[in-house]
Amino acid sequence: MKHPLIRIFLCFLTYPVSAQNFTAKYNVIKDIVSNGSKSHVVATLKFDGYYYRKNMAIISYLKPLYLAEYPIGFVMDKESDLNFQSYNLEMDTIQSITYCQLDSMLLRYRFGIRGNFVNLFETGIHQWKIYPGPRTIQGLTCQRAVLSLPNGTPYCDMWFATEIPMPIGFSTLLDMPGLMVEGEFLTLHEKYFLQRYSFEDTINNSLFWPREFEEPFKQQDKFISRKNNQPVTPAKPQQ
Repeated sequence: MKHPLIRIFLCFLTYPVSAQNFTAKYNVIKDIVSNGSKSHVVATLKFDGYYYRKNMAIISYLKPLYLAEYPIGFVMDKESDLNFQSYNLEMDTIQSITYCQLDSMLLRYRFGIRGNFVNLFETGIHQWKIYPGPRTIQGLTCQRAVLSLPNGTPYCDMWFATEIPMPIGFSTLLDMPGLMVEGEFLTLHEKYFLQRYSFEDTINNSLFWPREFEEPFKQQDKFISRKNNQPVTPAKPQQ
């Protein structure tokens, strides 16, 4: 009889997949880094991160925990060489929304004041470099994976759970080799730490159409793979 984690892995490996609920919650921190001649951390912002999958729909987003601390919407840089150097903060109560419909390969996402966007996508857009050697984090067998920008600059460095393949991640990450357990968006100065996950939570359908999606969407060109449309092969579960 197959191990239950292997059965979970197989059910998520290809599209379409059988009905499956999945929820996860993260602690997220973001450093506001100065852009002056002397680089330093101006402030560290905290968020709760949420990830939901129900059947073929996936949504993730952040809820900021700093709104009461910075009610005027900006933070002053007290160490700046310039006088009155400040940084604007996003003050929405739900941020960085990424929604994906896997059967139609439809992506909806929101980037703060830039608004809502929608487009179709193919698999094989993001090519992850997966490193050998497992590491156990919170009882999950994990491997390291790095996604770089087209110019070679590392963009996301994470440890993913080999037992829980999830194809879409936070901030429109595509072709994920597995669920992010710990990760860092290097250029965004954001770090993610998985706190809990469940295959048993009830998920309300209304979660997949937040109030922010009532605003108009800007249609974008389809994301087309540059690698012959070949998706990254998820790592196999450790025996």
